[in-house]
Amino acid sequence: MSENAPGQLLGFTIQFPRALCHLLTCTPGSVVCVEVHGDVATIHSDGSKTAEEDKSSINSNPVTDKSSDLWKTFSNWINAVKAGELDIEKTKFILFRNKPGRLGIADAFHSANSNDEIKAAVDDAITKMSDINEKHVAWTYYDNAVNNNRRVLEKVVENFTLETGSGDGFDEVEALLKKLHVPEKSIRDLATHLGGWILRDVVKKISQKENAKISWEDFHIAFLERFEQARRLELIDFTLETPLSDDQITFQIAIRPMYLLQAELVGCDHEDLLGAVTDFLKAKTNRTDGLSPSYWTKFQQPSLNPSCIDSGKTRKAR
Repeated sequence: MSENAPGQLLGFTIQFPRALCHLLTCTPGSVVCVEVHGDVATIHSDGSKTAEEDKSSINSNPVTDKSSDLWKTFSNWINAVKAGELDIEKTKFILFRNKPGRLGIADAFHSANSNDEIKAAVDDAITKMSDINEKHVAWTYYDNAVNNNRRVLEKVVENFTLETGSGDGFDEVEALLKKLHVPEKSIRDLATHLGGWILRDVVKKISQKENAKISWEDFHIAFLERFEQARRLELIDFTLETPLSDDQITFQIAIRPMYLLQAELVGCDHEDLLGAVTDFLKAKTNRTDGLSPSYWTKFQQPSLNPSCIDSGKTRKAR
């Protein structure tokens, strides 16, 4: 087996949790793609796009200043813009790396906002790359991006964001699910289930020679189905952890509320009446002390504005 095989496998599989992050943050009418407009992309309902390239490493920062991965990313985006695949005025460019590293060119491009800052960041990159030539593995991509298409590169940098992950991509998924107030005990299970759902959907479409595109609506259905299961389990757990006292049950029988009178009219015996009281009080506990109605309504449109996701750096305004 090739020594590079594990790293290559990570490079492919990390696209699935990244696609899941896109689906958790996009809005109704959006479509998330895998290997259509780069590694992962979102086509938003207004026609704008978020194009993401994912770079991973088992050992260290995969986008060092002179890495081919860094310059290939910018070169590919520039080619896509020139080919009309990506509208530079309506596209947000994201470079995701699964491991951090010391500050470098990618960080400088991320931090540059004004025209002057962007030009200065590109000038600084040229200085750092001044000792490479045609024999360097990154030269072809660097030459295309900087020497042949600097103006396009600067426009890309204007809408560029660097995101740094923490390994396999699922920590970021779980952080988003936590922001959506998914029950703590269910976060990992839900992330694993949805990751598998995306994998199956993508593989099926590719095997049928279709583009791997997932609509927000299809994902929404899958999300709510699994979330509802998690919610029911949370309610059960909460009820078990909040047992009813004998006094609560005795009081209900004494005041004889309408539901007990109805039970007596249909001939329920004492055991049935006790069961009815217990069910009623458990349901009441869930409604008042357990998960509030607002908890569920958060999931009617399970999406977060990407600007509220903490990637460790300030995001550029589009």
